[in-house]
Amino acid sequence: MSKVSLSNRVFFVLWKIALISAVISLIGIRLAGADSFDHALAAYSEGRFIEAAETAETLGTSSGYALAAKSMVIHARYIAADPEKKQLLEQAIELARKSIESDPENANAYLWLSRALGRHSKQISKAQATKEKYPKQTREAIEHALRIDPQMAEAHISMGLWHTGIIDRIGRLMGRTLFGARKKDALQHFDQAYALNQQSKANNLKLANGLMELDQDKHSDRAHNLLKQASELPINDAYEKILHGRIIENLTALEISMN
Repeated sequence: MSKVSLSNRVFFVLWKIALISAVISLIGIRLAGADSFDHALAAYSEGRFIEAAETAETLGTSSGYALAAKSMVIHARYIAADPEKKQLLEQAIELARKSIESDPENANAYLWLSRALGRHSKQISKAQATKEKYPKQTREAIEHALRIDPQMAEAHISMGLWHTGIIDRIGRLMGRTLFGARKKDALQHFDQAYALNQQSKANNLKLANGLMELDQDKHSDRAHNLLKQASELPINDAYEKILHGRIIENLTALEISMN
């Protein structure tokens, strides 16, 4: 056997070994990533939202960043002390933007960017929120989510709440003039969301709250039906357990006011 042939055979064997090692390494990385994402989902399901966010962020993927942003928003809204909320929501905004950078077609990333921005705007003054164009940024994020997934009920709810939030903060006339916020558009998105998904505690609670914010006298019956329906849906995770408590509180208060 010539030296050239032996050299080629050695090179070929070494190349195969390197290729097999690379494949094994890649499989290991993917399995580890899957385990980490599952761990993040388990932490989220059990109500360990900060742990879920930290674990999901380490994945460095769009889905990981989106889950991290979602977990951070939920913790900031329902669990964190008031002094912590602003910083947590700023982190959630950053995480959602990383998710978008990783995958510009991830509708969930835009949804949770909009919700992080919306919650953060309540931690700052109206003047600062307007100066930094929070209403515009929030609406654009929701519009991106709906462009990617027109059937996303959560995004329709967010768009409806965007309209109601603007109107509630600055009034119908100023809301329409400055930002294009309209009651009829809010109702249209609420109706669309309900048509798409009636089996979500979160969606039904948000719809009921949005309707009450628009006009309590006019929409109290419909809000009551939404809350009643939400109260009868199963509790699937820690977040829904939190929401269930809010649903029962709102339902009780509404029934007292209606009697």
